[in-house]
Amino acid sequence: MSNEQSTLSTFEMPFAPVLYDALVRSIYLPVGGERSLREDVLARLGLTGGESVLELGCGTGSFTRLLVARGAAVTAIDGSDRMLARARRKAPGASFAARDLRALDLDAGARYDVILMAFVLHELDPATRRALFVRAASALAPRGRLAVVDHAVPAEGGYARMWRRFLLGLEPPTVRAVIERGYREELEAAGLACSEPISLARGTAQLVFAARP
Repeated sequence: MSNEQSTLSTFEMPFAPVLYDALVRSIYLPVGGERSLREDVLARLGLTGGESVLELGCGTGSFTRLLVARGAAVTAIDGSDRMLARARRKAPGASFAARDLRALDLDAGARYDVILMAFVLHELDPATRRALFVRAASALAPRGRLAVVDHAVPAEGGYARMWRRFLLGLEPPTVRAVIERGYREELEAAGLACSEPISLARGTAQLVFAARP
């Protein structure tokens, strides 16, 4: 069984969505809190209301709920039925679909102002990520932007060493390349121009914007 299949199977276990939310809240509590991290991302997105947003890997809908609250028209996709069930309760104003990101077919002709991938890409292998970036790039509206949020490691110190060990123990092995190299090479290979990584939550997460040149 692949790392991605194993992760998806874990999310389908009873109570997995509730436990996932509890874990996320607890691990970001020492660095300002989960809600603060998400609010920081959305503030940097600069949504003004009415934008179309495609959220790939929405999980339990924590970002989805905040996007809807800001007036975005959100289409949220995830591969786990259990996670989607919880997301629908959190964000009833969004449109949801169960699809496998590893072989994602986006609706022909659909274009989005923002495509958000938050804390999901580290579960995929590099080739799958690159293919997903290509498909996402083709779904961006003119002047649309892709936003990637994922794990990072603070620059130095004891907490940085502890956080790195924690991530390597918690997440699939594919997380190592993410925290060591980020996504620039893969985004550029997909024909996208990307920003410098923006540090979030005291260096434990990163945000990268990308767009078609």
